[in-house]
Formats: sequence, structure tokens, C-alpha cells
Amino acid sequence: SWSARGQVRALAYTPEGSVLAVTTSDTTVHIRDTKVGDIIKVLHGHTAPVICLAFSSDGRTLASGGEDKSIKLWDWTTGDEHRTLVGHTDAVQALVFNEDGSRLFSASDDKTIRIWDHRAGKELSVLNGHEGSVLALALAPNGETLASSGTDQLIKIWDLAKEIEIGSLKGHEGTVHALAFSSNNLLASASEDWTVKIWDPAAMALQRTLEGHTGEVLAVAFTPKGGALVSGA
Repeated sequence: SWSARGQVRALAYTPEGSVLAVTTSDTTVHIRDTKVGDIIKVLHGHTAPVICLAFSSDGRTLASGGEDKSIKLWDWTTGDEHRTLVGHTDAVQALVFNEDGSRLFSASDDKTIRIWDHRAGKELSVLNGHEGSVLALALAPNGETLASSGTDQLIKIWDLAKEIEIGSLKGHEGTVHALAFSSNNLLASASEDWTVKIWDPAAMALQRTLEGHTGEVLAVAFTPKGGALVSGA
């Protein structure tokens, strides 16, 4: 075990779980060996606190985003910064790669979701529709559907092939902080309204509401086989 200096703002594991990226309340990202907890690298480059992290599916590339409105792509093994993606006009709150690592999706306080060809350093598209900060993203297992949520209390479902909004899932009565897809394409959402909701995005329907937390729910995740759900407040 190990302790971080300052509040931990984001964590991301490589797919095989041997490496953990951590960011606290400063501008750096720490890369740790999960077996012994040692720091392997410290990544410097952001000019304001880092908010979100994501590893590509092959574990080779780490993306980081933060209050400086930028997204940085790193070779974490060497500590080298590949490039910086600039386009958002406010803090970057969430990042997710597609399965083959060719695309990166980002969400921001500027109310947009952006799609990047990060290898070319090129912004491909901007998805508009949210009326407040976008705080969470989740990519469906089929890679064709993206879910987003934020302070407008809505969950939006996007068709990535057409780059259009399919519709909005309504039901939460507070900011929706986190999203997660199960292996069978169900979507879980965690909200400041103290609930977790389970949705069928294909039918645009609410399946059930899970109650039990006594405060806002900040995190949610399915087990790899989708048989269990974990939430944190």
C-alpha cells in the first residue's frame, strides 16, 4: 500500500493491471508499479491540476486532461510527451479511448465532447447537446455507442458512426457524476441525487433505480463479466 500527497483526483490502470497512473491536486501524473507501489515515472507538462486519465487498450499510451484545458498523450515508459491536443475552452473532465486505440473521446466543462485522432494530433468532430459541464463518458462494448453525462442531469446517447445524438435518458435529479457499461450493454449511472440507475440504452429505457447511499454517488463500475455492480459515494 502507499499514500498520496493531496487528494487523489484520478486513477487509471493499464489493461493487465501492473501499472497505475495517479494524479492528485498538482500538475503531475505519477506512474506506479502496482506490485510494490514504487513510483516508476513522474510526468510533467500540465500547467494546472490534472483531472482525468485514460490508458489505451494496449496500455502503451496514457492520456491526461485537466484544468489547463489541454489533453496530453504520453509514452509513460519513457516519460516522453507525444503531443498536446488543444481545442476545449474549459477544463477537461473525462477521457476514454476506443478499443483499437485509434480514437480518443474527451469531455469538458465547455459543454462539449470532442473526438480526436490522437496519433495525428487532429480534432475530428465536436458533439454538442449538453447544457452544462460534461463530467463522464462511457463507451459501449460494441464501440458504436457513446454515453455522456454531467451537470444538466441528463445522460446522452450518441451514435458514433453518424456522430449524432440518439436521445437523452432523463430521471436523475442531480448531477450525473459517473457512467459505466456492462458487458451486455446495460448502462449504470451515478448521481448526486444519492441513486444509481440502470438503463437499457438500446430501448432508451430505465430498468431500475438502486437506492441505499446517504450522499451523492461519485463512482460506479461493473465487474468484467457484468454480474455485479460497485458504486462509491
